[in-house]
Amino acid sequence: MAPFFVPIIYYLFYALVGFFLYLLPLCVRFFRYLLALFIQ
Repeated sequence: MAPFFVPIIYYLFYALVGFFLYLLPLCVRFFRYLLALFIQ
């Protein structure tokens, strides 16, 4: 593994984690909306 690729992997990893953390509240809100529709 070349040392040049290590920062790229860390950058992609943190970008993925940040992306999931950004989408998580939207998914939770969407599932709550679906649950409210099914419960009614």
